Amino acid sequence: MDLTTTDSGLTLVLPDVVDAYLLAELKDILVQALADDKAITIDGTQVTKIDGLGCQLLAAARKTCDEQEKGFVTQASEAMTLAFTALALTDFMGLET
Repeated sequence: MDLTTTDSGLTLVLPDVVDAYLLAELKDILVQALADDKAITIDGTQVTKIDGLGCQLLAAARKTCDEQEKGFVTQASEAMTLAFTALALTDFMGLET
């Protein structure tokens, strides 16, 4: 997982599997990104599997960005969209179904 800086903000590219084994690393990267004033883009276009905990962590990051009044964009794969749909979070995450 890499957090990169672009002209429009920060971009975090997620790996193909986002599960409990990855949560500590993902949390650390999200905390780093949230400490910055820039908008955050989550690139989940390569995700083939994401569990509920991963979805919850990303939703918490989205909520924090909303509270800080900074941008948060989610680019999701079909698997990621299905996981957020199962949790009734597609609208909150700004995903199209």
